[in-house]
Amino acid sequence: KVMGRGKKKLSLDFITEDFNEEINASPRTIEAISERDQRKSSQVLSGVQEIKSPMPSRVVKILKEIGDEVSADEGIVVVEAMNMESELKSPIEGKVTDILVNEGDAVEAGNTLLIVSSE
Repeated sequence: KVMGRGKKKLSLDFITEDFNEEINASPRTIEAISERDQRKSSQVLSGVQEIKSPMPSRVVKILKEIGDEVSADEGIVVVEAMNMESELKSPIEGKVTDILVNEGDAVEAGNTLLIVSSE
């Protein structure tokens, strides 16, 4: 978002994901950060993390068991919605401490599926 008063000219370079903003003939470069990356960087990536369903779906496969070690960005559960499978990944390195669903369960958006703890 470009905020403030006055006219602003904004151009986007899709290759470098940099924004080139020209205000009053003074060019400035602004780095673009995706909402996903912004959420990741603002989260505390330690402690206890709940792995939640992003949408109403069905649990296809649970890839880990309680007590299994996981690394950050490692797949831990697969869900299906609208005939498309999505592998949900652990946001942190840690251990699976609880599994709250079974394969085949229907879940709503926001339901906690598994818990991963780095403690």
